[in-house]
Amino acid sequence: MQTIVRHLLLLVVVATVAVAACGFVRTRPVRHQPVDSWETILFDGYGEKKQGYDHYTKLMKLKPLREELKYPDEIEIRFWRGAYLSDSEMVVLKFTDGKWSGIHAKPEDPINFTRIKVTRLPVPRGGWEYFYAKLVEFGVYEVQTEIEETCRNRLDGILHLVEISKENVYRNAINGAGYENCDGSRKMDLIAEHIAVSFDDGGAECKTYEWFPCGKVSRESRLAEEKEKK
Repeated sequence: MQTIVRHLLLLVVVATVAVAACGFVRTRPVRHQPVDSWETILFDGYGEKKQGYDHYTKLMKLKPLREELKYPDEIEIRFWRGAYLSDSEMVVLKFTDGKWSGIHAKPEDPINFTRIKVTRLPVPRGGWEYFYAKLVEFGVYEVQTEIEETCRNRLDGILHLVEISKENVYRNAINGAGYENCDGSRKMDLIAEHIAVSFDDGGAECKTYEWFPCGKVSRESRLAEEKEKK
């Protein structure tokens, strides 16, 4: 009888360990939404060179986020901004082992597109917890994955693309910048502005639509417009 009880207890212990271990296995995320036509074009690329965002991340020695294995408690957010692939900048934000970190990437060779300059991001203004809280407040998890019909034909000019891998689920969303009548565009504008203001070191000048240097200008303009409307 005692032998049977010991065997049962051993089975319970083994089962408990196995269940606990399942939470610490890296798995490929499942998709939140089906593949849209824009995703195939932008990630796979088009034209003779077929260079898309997957080529961009490959130059950075990163896997496409939709394919990267993750632990359930890890978060990764990739936010892209640019009018063309050759001038697109990207910020990668990672939450791993209970800590946030980030990098900023931009093409170093826009003509041939063979090199990407990667810079590690410093601790943002206000700290990582405040920075992430504002991302959530601005709707980083609420941007519609399906492009609003009224905004579908406005994917020209500067684009904002966000990719998220959280709790083993992958989702993405894209919107043209500056369209006030599109909810997704407004949210993405605020997120891009928040990222820029949080990490800009003031070392570069806002000449056209450079992401970090123009963030402060964008915020000041937005706040002035909001003040006028009141």
